[in-house]
Amino acid sequence: MRLPVAPWLGLTMAGRGHARGGPALAGTALGIALSLVPVIVVLVVADGMIEGITGRFLEVDTYHARIALDGRERDVDALLAAVRAVPGVTLAEVELRTPALLFNAGRRAGAQVRFVRPGLLERDPGLRGYLSVEGAFDLGADDRVVIGRELADALGVAAGDSVGLWAQGGRFAVVRVAGLYRSGYQQLDGAYAFMAAPAAVRLGAAGSRFVGVKARDPFGGLEALLAGLEAVVPAGTRSIGWYELQWAAYRSYRATKVWLTLIMAVIALVAAVNVASALRMLLLERSAEIAYLRAMGGSGDQVGAAFLTAGLTSGAAGGVAGVALGLTVAVNVNELLAALEWAVNAVGLVLSGAGEPVRLLDRSFYLEEIPVRADLGQLVAAAAAATVAAAVATLLPARQAARLRPVEDLRQR
Repeated sequence: MRLPVAPWLGLTMAGRGHARGGPALAGTALGIALSLVPVIVVLVVADGMIEGITGRFLEVDTYHARIALDGRERDVDALLAAVRAVPGVTLAEVELRTPALLFNAGRRAGAQVRFVRPGLLERDPGLRGYLSVEGAFDLGADDRVVIGRELADALGVAAGDSVGLWAQGGRFAVVRVAGLYRSGYQQLDGAYAFMAAPAAVRLGAAGSRFVGVKARDPFGGLEALLAGLEAVVPAGTRSIGWYELQWAAYRSYRATKVWLTLIMAVIALVAAVNVASALRMLLLERSAEIAYLRAMGGSGDQVGAAFLTAGLTSGAAGGVAGVALGLTVAVNVNELLAALEWAVNAVGLVLSGAGEPVRLLDRSFYLEEIPVRADLGQLVAAAAAATVAAAVATLLPARQAARLRPVEDLRQR
């Protein structure tokens, strides 16, 4: 038996499986593929979630960096000009944030009022990219306010309605809701109200004042940006990057992804190890055929290579199929969740009548729509890991097959 025959024999065994009706290696490959599906879904959906939530916090909430203002600055306009001249800076805005209560028809809700210069939405493409506005983001007058959709629902108001507002350290005022914004993340949509900066003086509001800074690359160039800011800010003033502001939340998201991936990977590893069991059964059932091949001149190394080829083929086929199937599920995860929620609510309606709709994902903690972000490197690594795990699991049965003694086996038969 020449050496090229060994891989061909391995491919034949991988396709045909067992001769006596046992589970074929094709079934093992299917098991690997199905076990990889949740791994791929977790990788793709978790990355999309982390990117979507982090992006919204950076663009809608924290900025990419902040410079705290303590009131000792003599010329804020000169500071803004110096900050905007720092390489990589795309936006620098002065903002005052203060806790406030909003009132309407016996309802009240707490929020942070953000006093900014009118026209912020037009100047800030990052903010504009995440916000959809009902009405108008109009801060042209001191008595206008733009609030989040969740905050509006809590107060029972719509664009054009009037609400009472009391800001910390200030006086009560009646303001008109110029528009409602929605970012797709309930925590942000229920947290803020935007007003024009001059309104803070009229209301006598007190709070934290800072310069919000945005950069071209908030992930790769943050350290250089902070170094540039430190060179232009007054002595004793500190600039803070977004990672420090959102450190706890960002680490929590990453840790959750790691643990979910590890749990799913253990399932996939168990499926890959099943290749060893299938090959051991194959060795027992085809020992006579192997003995005949050895008696005809085949070497133990060739027989072992055939078994190794069968295991590699099963692992690779399962890895590729699992990545493809998992990616298909991940890309359509929003539609699948909607269909599953509909089915669960339909069954609940039939069994118990009208009731509170079931939500598989609480929108208070997750995005309204799950973003999908596929990393080619992670997908290739997942398929390669399944193949390697199957190959490692194949080593022992391949070694046993290589050590099979044909004369003794034929004598026993």
